[in-house]
Amino acid sequence: MRWLRSALVVLFFWTGSGIGADGGSAIRAEMAAQEQAWNNGDIPGFMRAYADDCTFVSKQVVHGKDALQRRYEKKYPSRQRMGTLSFSGIEVQALDAQVAIVTGQFHLARAASAGGAAHGTFSLVWQLQNGHWKIMLDHTA
Repeated sequence: MRWLRSALVVLFFWTGSGIGADGGSAIRAEMAAQEQAWNNGDIPGFMRAYADDCTFVSKQVVHGKDALQRRYEKKYPSRQRMGTLSFSGIEVQALDAQVAIVTGQFHLARAASAGGAAHGTFSLVWQLQNGHWKIMLDHTA
């Protein structure tokens, strides 16, 4: 009987308040909103998915949403440099009802004069904060 109670508790948390059994559709929706914001030239909109105390790891480590936004604005100063962003191969793995790891690929289509196409992989740690999924850690290569 103890195992049944434990299973019911896990099921409640799995479906009731966090990532749920839907395969992370809320996170996927956040990522779709990021694509849309980026493709509209809206870096602040793209940044809405990041937690204030996030960490970004690539060729350098950046701490904090404000510092990361400044990095994006410096690296992508125009709509042409931003290009068109798309994500693919997104996989969402729940660690618990409040934390998930997301892996996938990014693709940035843009003219050669604006830096050319770019692509790579990412892993993200998302956390549910005040009812909203936020990126805590972004490792992009």
